[in-house]
Amino acid sequence: MSIATTVSTISLAAVDLDSRAFVVTFGRSCEPLVRAIGQAGCINPPVLAAAPGQSTYRIVCGFLRVQALQQLGHTEFFARVIQPGATEAEMLAWALHDNLGHRAFNPVEQAGAVGRLLHYLTEEQVVSLWLPLLGLQPAMKALDSCLRIDGLEHELKQALAGGSIAAHSATELALLPAGDRLALYRLFISVHLSASKQAEVIETCGDLARRDNMAIGAILQSEGIREILAAPNPNLSQKGEQVRTWLRRCRFPRLSRREEQFAAFAKKLPHAGGVRLAPPPSFEGGIYRIEIAFSQQGSLAGAARTVQALSQDELLRRMLEDGP
Repeated sequence: MSIATTVSTISLAAVDLDSRAFVVTFGRSCEPLVRAIGQAGCINPPVLAAAPGQSTYRIVCGFLRVQALQQLGHTEFFARVIQPGATEAEMLAWALHDNLGHRAFNPVEQAGAVGRLLHYLTEEQVVSLWLPLLGLQPAMKALDSCLRIDGLEHELKQALAGGSIAAHSATELALLPAGDRLALYRLFISVHLSASKQAEVIETCGDLARRDNMAIGAILQSEGIREILAAPNPNLSQKGEQVRTWLRRCRFPRLSRREEQFAAFAKKLPHAGGVRLAPPPSFEGGIYRIEIAFSQQGSLAGAARTVQALSQDELLRRMLEDGP
């Protein structure tokens, strides 16, 4: 790829800062560049291209650098200006390589790059040539995930770039109606949930919506959810766990009830010697397990005494007789 450029002094007023034709940066601050350029100047000049049929320039490389120059009060700056003859596809490739050479793309930037590349290349070309460069598996599944993310609302992209929403969650949200995914987005930025728990909440809400013929947005407006979110507890992880538990209880009321009953029973049972009583998976069937953790024979002897006590415990007998 050979693109001819010349170095020129460009007026900042002549740069179209609203053009995003080649800008691949998303969710990044220009403040580090403001400090660096303020101290050492703009060592690596931005790359510009004349806008077709206009007297303005589009930014090909260095969008954050131009933003930093603007914040520092510069009215003009040195830039490399691409000469006529370069195609849009070549300039986009230049912009991508310029960024890929010194940093990894976040999921929103990966998705935006894929969406733009598909204007010029086939899906097969993007998958085989560009996805590995972008840090993605060269597979159609990865391409599809990028296209889902690229179609999300701006605020969801911001949450994804900022880490409030996991990439897998974002791809699942993209399959939902706009109102439902925005409702889940508002939930995810109000609490703290790991990527796996976000996925669980999305799945649980989807199951509830299908079972009860309700929109997910309506489910998340339930009084129980509102009370959790409105509580003064500042611990967002605890709130997230409370929301997850509430939704799971709604989805699996019988199982949740059995789990709560078993937890209450287990607290009253003997626990000495590293002994743990485990119920049947999902309380299906009547086979309970005893797990013993020990590092010395003395600990094992203590566990044996606890097991003996459990075998004669009246509370355990009643629980087993009640059945699942």
